[in-house]
Amino acid sequence: MKNAIQVKGIIVLIFFLVCFLSHSNTVNKTEFANDTLSSDSLQQLKPAVQKDTTPQAKPMVTKVVSLSRLRGKNMVRFGDLISIKVKNIDVLFKQQDSCNAKAKSDTLCPIVLFINGVVAEDIKAYSINKDSSSITFKLDRNSASIKNIHFEYLWSSVLVNFSVGLKDSEPAPIDPNMPKIYFKYVTNLSIYIIILMVLGTIAIFAYLVRETDLIRITTKKSKYSLGLAQLLFWVFLIAIAFIYIWITTTEMYPITGSVLVLLTISLSTSGGARLVDKARDPNRIFEPSGGHFFKDIVSDDAGYSVHRVQMVIWTVILGIIFIHEVVVEQQMPQFDSNLLLLMGISSTGYVGLKSIETIQSEKEKAEAALKIETEKKAQTASKTEETKEDKGKGGA
Repeated sequence: MKNAIQVKGIIVLIFFLVCFLSHSNTVNKTEFANDTLSSDSLQQLKPAVQKDTTPQAKPMVTKVVSLSRLRGKNMVRFGDLISIKVKNIDVLFKQQDSCNAKAKSDTLCPIVLFINGVVAEDIKAYSINKDSSSITFKLDRNSASIKNIHFEYLWSSVLVNFSVGLKDSEPAPIDPNMPKIYFKYVTNLSIYIIILMVLGTIAIFAYLVRETDLIRITTKKSKYSLGLAQLLFWVFLIAIAFIYIWITTTEMYPITGSVLVLLTISLSTSGGARLVDKARDPNRIFEPSGGHFFKDIVSDDAGYSVHRVQMVIWTVILGIIFIHEVVVEQQMPQFDSNLLLLMGISSTGYVGLKSIETIQSEKEKAEAALKIETEKKAQTASKTEETKEDKGKGGA
């Protein structure tokens, strides 16, 4: 009995010991799990506190408008001042300040214009208005970036995208709701004025050429002069080109050296040809014109002349090049020096050969007149002999 009680006591003691150990392990595991959870939670919360989930503001182009009163809505053209309104423009200024601070110069990070996503390095900001959040640029026609815009016709307008940004950065995005901007080569009003001006000038010159002795050798009835015709041709083109450039660009472009050389060559050719005529025979009476302008300027008394034809050809070729440069570039052309030299040689050859042409014509006329006179005398003598014979037969 006593042994049984001892055994029961030992079993109860073991039971309580097992329960105590089990409770201690559970507490340790819970504390460890709590420690682990707290550590993981802190690691997850730490980056959440440091990371700024607020989206960073970016500059955006919201409006582009021409400051010219003569432009239509959403239309720009060469020489215009355009105002570009930028949302969050302060961010753009901060980017510029940061760039200048790194470069240690205010000139290395300018705000420039972007045309169709391409930086226009030669177009700097004309003015900046922080109050209205706008930047103004001038569309200089001499800019290489603007010259890359392709216009199919003189009256064409091309869709363009204008933006701003730093020189070595991406352009500011454009508001998709912003109206589209079109680049016009020449305004419709300018085209109408130019057409009327050209037609009117042609009509006036045509009347003067036909009804007066403006480009004739001497009087109204004499032949047309090639030298005077060339001079009038260049005066007409230069005058029309000057007015055309003024109307389309609203600027007075200077006359280039090439244009002055062309006028000098034409004046020298006209004067030299006239001196040749006077030196040969001051009292010479020129044959009347047959009424054909082209035939008069490419032929002499003996017929068509190569030196006259070559001068007409080169004058027309340079005239076409001149017109193309004026219409496309909207400025007075600057010809290559060799091309001007070729024109000078052509005109010099005409004047030089004209002196030979005139001498030959006078000689041929004298020979022809002598031949005619001889034939007339022979015919007269023959008729006299026949008359005498007839009288002799009648008397017999």
